[in-house]
Amino acid sequence: MIKNDFTKVGYDVRHEVLLAADYGVPQKRERVFIVGVRNDLDVDWSHFPPKKTHYDPQIGTLETDLEPWISVGTALSDIPDPDKKNSELNHTYSKFKLKFNGHLGNRYIEPDQPAPTVTGRGDYKGGV
Repeated sequence: MIKNDFTKVGYDVRHEVLLAADYGVPQKRERVFIVGVRNDLDVDWSHFPPKKTHYDPQIGTLETDLEPWISVGTALSDIPDPDKKNSELNHTYSKFKLKFNGHLGNRYIEPDQPAPTVTGRGDYKGGV
């Protein structure tokens, strides 16, 4: 419907579902990207969707210019454990656990994989 609405008013519209981990983000997060350009503009669409920069090392790749996915363990490796004494000036955090989708608390994250989609809440349940 979005693409049709914009096409009707003179736009060339493309869409693609992209996985954040394929672009160097340590998170398995799929999102739809919709890009539209007025029909009267000459646009080179050869860069959409953008070329992947990373790959799932469990599957492998034949493309030699790609890097393996960045794991959440690697991405967070220089952040000290907040439960242990450290030299960080502000290292307090909330231990409040949310209950949603039939799940209580934090879900287990594989340190050698990108994280699942990080959820954030700003409601009465106490999340941020």
